[in-house]
Parts: sequence; C-alpha cells; structure tokens
Amino acid sequence: MRMYRLGAIVAAAGLVVAGTVLPAADASAGSPAAWQIPKPVPRPPNPSADTILQGVSMHAPDDVWAVGTWWVGDDVNPFAVHWDGSSWETAWLPNLAQPTYLTGVDARTPGNVWAVGSGDDDAVPTSTPNTATILHFDGAAWNTVPTPAVPTGWETDLYAVDMRTPDDGWAVGYTVAAGDTEPYILHWQGSAWVTAPTPKLPGGSLDSVVATAGDDAWAVGGATADGSALVLHWDGASWTRVTVPAPLGAKLTGVAATSTAVWIGGAECLANIVCVPAVLHRTSLGWKAKKTAGGSAVTAIAAVGSEVWTFGYSKAVASNVLASHIEHWNGQAFATDNTIQLADDSGGVVSPRGGIASMIPLAAAAADAASGAVWAVGWTSGKPRLPNVICRQ
Repeated sequence: MRMYRLGAIVAAAGLVVAGTVLPAADASAGSPAAWQIPKPVPRPPNPSADTILQGVSMHAPDDVWAVGTWWVGDDVNPFAVHWDGSSWETAWLPNLAQPTYLTGVDARTPGNVWAVGSGDDDAVPTSTPNTATILHFDGAAWNTVPTPAVPTGWETDLYAVDMRTPDDGWAVGYTVAAGDTEPYILHWQGSAWVTAPTPKLPGGSLDSVVATAGDDAWAVGGATADGSALVLHWDGASWTRVTVPAPLGAKLTGVAATSTAVWIGGAECLANIVCVPAVLHRTSLGWKAKKTAGGSAVTAIAAVGSEVWTFGYSKAVASNVLASHIEHWNGQAFATDNTIQLADDSGGVVSPRGGIASMIPLAAAAADAASGAVWAVGWTSGKPRLPNVICRQ
C-alpha cells in the first residue's frame, strides 16, 4: 500500500505513536468553548477493517463531511461520512475502477460537495499507475467526475480540493512520469476539470490548497529535489513559485486563509530523526515565520477571523512516544491548547517509508467563518485503526 498523505512527516521521526483523543476537560470560567467529541463515526461493513479520515469540510455546524479510507489487506475502499448536527451517516459511493482512497473534501452547499483522492496501484492483482479520483455530491448521490487525460504510464494523485465558487475550484497533488515526481494541479471552470500548467519542480508534490479570489490561490507541499519548501501562488493568469522563510527540507502540509492573512503549517525533519514545527504567516507586509509554543510537527491548520488552530504531534523525549498537539493563535502568539486530554496508546509503531503511518491523530482540519466552528479528523493507532474526530462550536 502506498504512503498516505502526511505519513512522510510522521515516518521521518521513526517513533512510536500515542495520543488517542478523549473528551475535553472542563474549561475554566470565561475560557473559550472546549473541544468536544461527537458521536462515533460508523464502522465500515467489515468490523475488522482499518478506517482512517484524511479530509474534513463543513458548510455549517450541522452539515459536515469527512472522507478517508477503510481496508482489510489489499481490499481498499473509499469512505465518506456526513454529520447532520446530531449523528453521522455513511455515504454510498459509486463503484470505482481501482481500489481508491479519499484524502480531501470541500462542502460548498448541501448540494455541492467535492471529494478527491487516488486509486491505489499496489492494491490490485496487476499493478497499474495510480489514477486521480474526483467525486461530486449533488445533494442526492455521489458520482464520479472525469479527470483530464494524461499520457500512458503516468501516475496521478490528488490530495486536496478547494472550491471557491460553483464555477471556480482547485484540486492539487502530484504526477509521476518515468520516475519523476512533479506538482499536479487541476482547475474547475464550471463544466469540466482541466490541467493547470505549473512550474517544473522535480520532486515536488502538493498537499493542500486554498483560494480566496479568482486571482489569489495558494498551494503547498513537500520540499522539491533541491530541499526548498514548496509554495505556489495563482495570480489569475499562472501558478508561480514563491520564496518563503521556511528552513531547507521543510514539508508543508496545510494552508488556510482569512480575508486578511494566509497561514501555512508543516515541519522540518532533521536527519530523519527529530522534527520541529514550521508555521508561516502572510499579511500585507509579506511572509514571516512564526514561533510555536512547542510540538514537533504541524499536520493541519485552520483559520477563522483572527484565530488560528494548528494540529500535529509532540515527542516525549524520554519515552520516544508521540502525542497529539494542538495550538491556538490569539492574534499575538501561539499557545498550547490543553483543554483536551490524551490517552496513552503506545501500541502503534510508525511504519517505514512506503507504508501508512500507524497513527496521525489529527490529519486534517476545517473552520466555518460564519459560526466560528472548527473540526479536525485523523485516526488512532492499534488494530484496527479507528477515526478520530474533535470539534468546537
């Protein structure tokens, strides 16, 4: 099975993972609303299946979608669930040509939801190149949407999607041709997805995208072959690379935007042993690196108004165990959010490169500007792997 999004950062640390999310502790008087644990996500048909969530999006606090994958051995299946404000419901997905995992979702309205992912080339009897997958929900059913044709033998993977309007959206990931990896961007123009030209950036892949206007979109991902952080900007005419104050080798996994700022999160892993978080902030004055309160990596980021939330993990030096780590930006600085409690779960050892990470407690996050609600999803370690979901609203 191929490596899933964000697995590289966790695997680079070579560590045992812990940190199943438990219900939030009582918040002190006057403090912000604490994190909550919604009802459990329904299990897939096979109760022994591993189930992970890698994407989340909300149209409203009572209209939330999360997507991911469930599998038993090489039997790999896409997974999507919907929260209606009181409970989850598993969505029926169309039959797909390849065993498929879903990694990104964007819910614009109850009748306009998009999800992206890729076929798994190692999960079929005869290995075939990964093929990008795009699904659309029209309020009644999920259906596949064609992706642009690519030359024979090319691999295409999509990791994230952001729909700015019904006629303008972006999906990002990477392509592999003759062993060379390059960023991959698709553009929705109202009736079809088309391939968007990108700069030639060997080794580059894109994990996250956000669009604030027709001439303003940002995409971020893993470092290119030269080790420099990958940030691309759309100005309405073309995608170009942007230099940011990120350390050499930094892997950027999430980007979020408000009306006045853009935020990026990720990590710098040193010698494939120790990781430190990387957070970048863009205002009218340009890009600046922001100091975090702690932690080892940022795996997801969400922004609403002047508030920003980062989700990732921290490493306990003495025990070599990882735990979930959440921080909150209050407009001036980041502070660790200790309103959640974590349970030790040291049974999951992170897989080596080429396999799925045993656990990414919180792998994706989303915020709703209208309500201020924030949701984050991921998965636990152990057997079977199970979804993690937390929210505050």
